[in-house]
Amino acid sequence: MIPEMAADIARRMRQNEAFLPVVILLKQTKMTLPVVLLLNYALGESIILMFVSTVPLVIAFLFLSKHIVEGVQLGSVKMLRV
Repeated sequence: MIPEMAADIARRMRQNEAFLPVVILLKQTKMTLPVVLLLNYALGESIILMFVSTVPLVIAFLFLSKHIVEGVQLGSVKMLRV
């Protein structure tokens, strides 16, 4: 019973994630890549393609995380006038 409920919740969350961008962004050219993939392909294909589309972002984050942290730290320090 619990696995079926978890699968149903996951399915509904996936539908909700795709529903709002479709309603707000009427043109398909303005939608994000995962939403377009979810709308145009079958479920199995779209999940694989969404995973592949996020790999470059993860790689970029891994290489640039040091710079991201430094930028956040620089922005959090209040500058004192002398």
